Amino acid sequence: MVKVLHVLTRLIRGGADEAVLHMVTGLNRQQYEVTLLVGGDSDRAYVAEASQEVKIVLEPSLRRDIHPLSDLRALYTLSHIMRQGRYALVHTHTAKAGFLGRLAAKLAGVPVIVHTLHGVTFHDFRPWLVRQCYILLEKVAARVTDRFIAVGVDLKQHYLQHGIGTAAQYTVIHTGMDLERFLRAASLSDSDKQQKRQELGVPPNTIIIGHVSRLDTGKGQQYLLQAAPNILARFPQATFLFVGDGKHRGSFERIAQDLGVETHVVFAGFRHDIEAVMAIFDLAVFTSLWEGLPRVVVQYAALGKPIVAFDIKGVSELVHDGVNGFTIPIKDVDSLAQQIIYLLEHLDEARQMGRRGQQLIDETWRIETMLGRIRQEYQTLLGTTNCE
Repeated sequence: MVKVLHVLTRLIRGGADEAVLHMVTGLNRQQYEVTLLVGGDSDRAYVAEASQEVKIVLEPSLRRDIHPLSDLRALYTLSHIMRQGRYALVHTHTAKAGFLGRLAAKLAGVPVIVHTLHGVTFHDFRPWLVRQCYILLEKVAARVTDRFIAVGVDLKQHYLQHGIGTAAQYTVIHTGMDLERFLRAASLSDSDKQQKRQELGVPPNTIIIGHVSRLDTGKGQQYLLQAAPNILARFPQATFLFVGDGKHRGSFERIAQDLGVETHVVFAGFRHDIEAVMAIFDLAVFTSLWEGLPRVVVQYAALGKPIVAFDIKGVSELVHDGVNGFTIPIKDVDSLAQQIIYLLEHLDEARQMGRRGQQLIDETWRIETMLGRIRQEYQTLLGTTNCE
């Protein structure tokens, strides 16, 4: 058995974290002995739940925010854990775990070091100086990285354009997901949809404009709320259904009240039946300000939903403007309202867009495909270093 350690800054209920869990639990059933190390900001209940599937080590000194003393302690502790564990391969995820984890692996003499790029750490919404610091740190860590796995082509190109690593270090592997859940939900019966509406408190004859994401200003729910008055002026029977939870829920509820649209807004919270909830959407909205490759947009497409999305890096790989939805400039509330209104005025065309979106989702998005590609990378890298 080859010993592999995955390192993640924090385990919370989110897209990248879900992808990492699929990765470590899938590999754990193959020829690898996999351990997942997560930081102190993790959701403890989620850690306990995930621990039933894979061995998890929680390291309190590994934190998301920058704390020099704590970060030095985390670097030392991670290196000690890696040395004691005699891991053949360390695979890191997210910014803080990616930097400290790769340096610790190098210090511990780990033969193979892999890092997955789930998103952009130096996006345009950070101050210029902070961005430059992140780029410098990424360049340093790239020098000890054997393989970068980018979840999308745009993400790979973005890092290369900033001089982080070389093209030979990169491969693109889409984050796999349980697509069958969403493909099955696409054919949910009308009676089941009505039952789900009742469960969520959504009136039976309303149009549902859906948004799925953690409730956070970086996910952009505020822009859909700001577009709501214009949409409601044309379609007063519309309901805005926000699925997900997070620290900014209260502020979003206040925005809805201030805009006078609170009676048309439902905050559904976190849902285990996410595919069934998404199945009742008439159209789906994506307003994140930065991502790597948005998993939820893949899920929207698998469900056959027309999509209106901010045109951030990664979205163009999933939403083809005018084909399966519309892409619009980031933060452009007027365009967001206009495109949603257009789709609601042309529901037959919107449904055709949704069907075309389903055809864009192929085998590359399945968990099994992702795991197969990752095993191939591991075998190549481990074979090169004679550690398998």
